[in-house]
Amino acid sequence: MALHTKKLYYRRGGTTYSIDLYTTTAEVGSEYVALRDGSTTVYAKIDAVGSANESHLRIRKSGVTKSVLSTMTAQELSALINYDISNSSSYPGSGTALTDIGEAPAMNATLYNGVGYSSEKGGVLTFDGIDDHVNVPYNSVMNAPAFTVSVWFYVPTMIGFTQWRIINRQNDGNWGRNSWGYEIARADYMGVGTSSEIVAFCHSNANVTPSVNCIGPTKISINTWYHGGFTSNGSTLNIYLNGELDNSVAGVGIADDTTWPIYMGGQVYSNLFYFSGRIGQAKFFNTVLTPAQILQEFNATKARFGL
Repeated sequence: MALHTKKLYYRRGGTTYSIDLYTTTAEVGSEYVALRDGSTTVYAKIDAVGSANESHLRIRKSGVTKSVLSTMTAQELSALINYDISNSSSYPGSGTALTDIGEAPAMNATLYNGVGYSSEKGGVLTFDGIDDHVNVPYNSVMNAPAFTVSVWFYVPTMIGFTQWRIINRQNDGNWGRNSWGYEIARADYMGVGTSSEIVAFCHSNANVTPSVNCIGPTKISINTWYHGGFTSNGSTLNIYLNGELDNSVAGVGIADDTTWPIYMGGQVYSNLFYFSGRIGQAKFFNTVLTPAQILQEFNATKARFGL
């Protein structure tokens, strides 16, 4: 969301309260009050009295009393693929069927080798780091030349090997070609730290080798939930962590000439890099989200994960 750099403040009963202001009406919809900050018009969201996040302030619009909201609740963006483990329509808490609740066509997945379930955070999948994984069968709509991957993940222990694949799409023959992935690795393995540190990285490559990686400099803490993801438009690869851009690289090419599935939890074809941790939600967009949209995705779901 495009928040204005300033807030509207008011006093009531000796306490100061604030109202978030937004820079465009696209952020607040059709129900808003417009204000001026110098030469700039800004907007505060209004809604029915009793709405969530309402302030003490009221205005009259078309003969109806409305509440001025102190802030807006960020809304999740619709994705081509959406596996939300907290939603029983996506996963009921048992079995091997994982249902895509994103846009049509539905791309339902299968859990293999005993992927577990925990009710924490509303519901998450647990991976043992040995052979657990999720398989999303190939569909031609996955071959988007520009796309975004988003995933909530939790790392309960230090990586003992080199790296763990959280979500990836990689072929079974030519290493690194026509592939993409979001992974975490020991910082020393990636050349950006020590063996006791973890970093996230991603790749998205055309039919070339070696692999082009985008490494996030921010260190990953164990026993912490993170919102990770990346965008690729064929020329630039951006990696995000908790809604913020963490790094960017160029020259990645377009990974769109494949018939391979998407995997969660490991590099399945070579039986390597199995993830020991938890996944709460995974989404795939067949477009490049803007930084503001990435932040919106994070804000819309962070409360569930304690952030």
